[in-house]
Amino acid sequence: MHKILKSFRYSEDGVTSRLLEKDAVVDIRADLVAGLEGEGFIGPPDKEAAKTGGRPAAKPAAES
Repeated sequence: MHKILKSFRYSEDGVTSRLLEKDAVVDIRADLVAGLEGEGFIGPPDKEAAKTGGRPAAKPAAES
């Protein structure tokens, strides 16, 4: 599972594609990981994103 850092179109099967939105956590084909990481499109999911299905958890409001 990898965290999407920049939205991009992705094809799992080489025929159909879908938009992977920033902050989503998805499976990426192993043969594409190095290139996508190198270009800054994906990174490892953070703990909060993994807990919430790919969306970062809301940050607590600052106390006044």
